[in-house]
Amino acid sequence: MAKFIIIIVMFFPNFEDYLGGNTFIVSHKHDKELVFKTQVECFEYVTENISDLVLFGEQTYSNIEGAEVSEFLCVTKKDSEEFKKIEKKVKGLDT
Repeated sequence: MAKFIIIIVMFFPNFEDYLGGNTFIVSHKHDKELVFKTQVECFEYVTENISDLVLFGEQTYSNIEGAEVSEFLCVTKKDSEEFKKIEKKVKGLDT
């Protein structure tokens, strides 16, 4: 059975900042793994915790001026690995 995880996609005003990657997986909260049985459950969690997730994204990229959360994705763990491969191959970014 597929397990869904949260990916945060960031927006940066300066194109050069994308060279370091602009996505990351939210894997844990308070030492508890964040995985969901369905995509609906995943997005319900995002909706209920949107403020904390936005703050987490902004803190993660606090070294980049103007960094903002662009979107949240709820994807399977398998799809997240494919996403990383595609992003590295096509854009040359390291997430």
